[in-house]
Amino acid sequence: MSVTVVLYLEKDYTNITNQIDNLLSQTKQPEKIIIINNSTDLKYYGTHNITVININKKINEWIKFSIALNATTTYVCIINENIFIDNKWLELCSTKINDLECVFGYYGTIYKNGNYEFVPNNQDYMQVDYVRHLYFFKKDILEKILSGLGHYELNNSTCDIYIGNILKKYNYSLFITPINT
Repeated sequence: MSVTVVLYLEKDYTNITNQIDNLLSQTKQPEKIIIINNSTDLKYYGTHNITVININKKINEWIKFSIALNATTTYVCIINENIFIDNKWLELCSTKINDLECVFGYYGTIYKNGNYEFVPNNQDYMQVDYVRHLYFFKKDILEKILSGLGHYELNNSTCDIYIGNILKKYNYSLFITPINT
């Protein structure tokens, strides 16, 4: 069960070393890390299989999903800058995902009584309407995620809602994972 992590940097890469260390401290380490750098020139000289793509121009949020299409692994984790995950998170997702046929996130939102409510992590898996800023899924659903996109210019919030809606169309559920695993 191999995982490619796509790390998207848009504004701030000051914590990049800490964020990479966080990913490499996982009990299930990613096979590859792809850093999409839309901030300033970034050079990383680590020992892990890391690719840095420097873009340095205004670009659509969907680039991270498009680049993930090139992953050769079974699973993909897309993570935004300055998001740090528990050290067992990738392992937890890769072992549980086959049971649930879903997309995992670390943060979630539910739509309740006409409002969106942020759902904090809890001690168990929790189904939500939308996951935010961090996605873990089987690579083979990427085409479904991108299928209805067209040429929309979407920001982070709209991206999360779009992904939630398109996955529901294909009968996928969205879950947040337990914390402190």
